Amino acid sequence: VQSVQSGDEVRLSSGIHGVVNEVEGDIVWLEVAKDLELKVLRTAIDHRFTGSAPDDALTSGPVEN
Repeated sequence: VQSVQSGDEVRLSSGIHGVVNEVEGDIVWLEVAKDLELKVLRTAIDHRFTGSAPDDALTSGPVEN
């Protein structure tokens, strides 16, 4: 969690997924949809995925089963 940086795809403990836009100390700005950012505590991050999210990851809709 301490190594999270801009561009990382993460999952919060609440289950929300997003891409880190900016890190300001203990605050992380997380883009969860196009033009929608959440201001969250760094400690809310539960998992960091390796590599960055694809460019269309935030603009594509839910996966149909």
